[in-house]
Amino acid sequence: MPSTDIPNRARNHRRHARLFDGADTGLYTLPAELLAARDGLVRLSAELAVAPPSDRGADQARYVTALMDAATAGEPLPTLDELTAADRRNRQYDRRSELLVEAIDRADSALELLVNDLGDRIIRDHLAPVVDDIMKGVTAAAGALPDDTSADTILRASDKARKAWLGLDDLAARYEAVRAAAVSVRRNTPAEWDHRGDFSELHNFHELTAGLNIQIGGPRPWPTKTSDRLLWYARNNGRVWMPTVAEQDARYREVHKDALDAMAENRARVSAARHAFG
Repeated sequence: MPSTDIPNRARNHRRHARLFDGADTGLYTLPAELLAARDGLVRLSAELAVAPPSDRGADQARYVTALMDAATAGEPLPTLDELTAADRRNRQYDRRSELLVEAIDRADSALELLVNDLGDRIIRDHLAPVVDDIMKGVTAAAGALPDDTSADTILRASDKARKAWLGLDDLAARYEAVRAAAVSVRRNTPAEWDHRGDFSELHNFHELTAGLNIQIGGPRPWPTKTSDRLLWYARNNGRVWMPTVAEQDARYREVHKDALDAMAENRARVSAARHAFG
């Protein structure tokens, strides 16, 4: 069931639209219990979208017209039975709609909690393997392409090289979709240590940026376009990965262990000095 069937009130689901879109298109799988929860929300929403049994104003107008026609014709006046039955059906519809709204809100909140609970599993078991497969394709493409990938060079290259070049765009689109899904999953759990996100994409970020003054949001040695960036990674031993938040922070602490230990030691010395001199 596509995510576009969810009504506007399901705010949490809309925040995770990119996550479910990739699963709906077959790019990756998701845990069965998560898809079942999403599908249940879709089903509730479809019920809420059902039109009321009848239009109250139109029902009353028809009854008034029937009264007038019967009076003019000298016939028995119509009873309220039909109008009363229509009112009863509409009141039941209103009550059911109120309960459906409550159910949708609760299901939407439960969906958000489930995404949070399953976050590491989604990344580790469902998204990370797809990233690995994509990078295998990028590495294969890198081996088939010439060093110069300008348009003129590609036009003169072999059929294998041209096919590899065209395939990069598809690989990049898939990669961007998986990364967007991961952002959705990690939305409520930002990294505690790797605030800059250095190790959110590259396991060896520090090796590829050695000697450079890397600032938050500043320039990197690789291209910004996704297909070009992935090709650069493949050609420069960039170890692309899809970590959980815990894995990302652990990698940051591992790489910067000496600096972090020195900072902790300095803080301990300052704290001891303050304690000694009151």
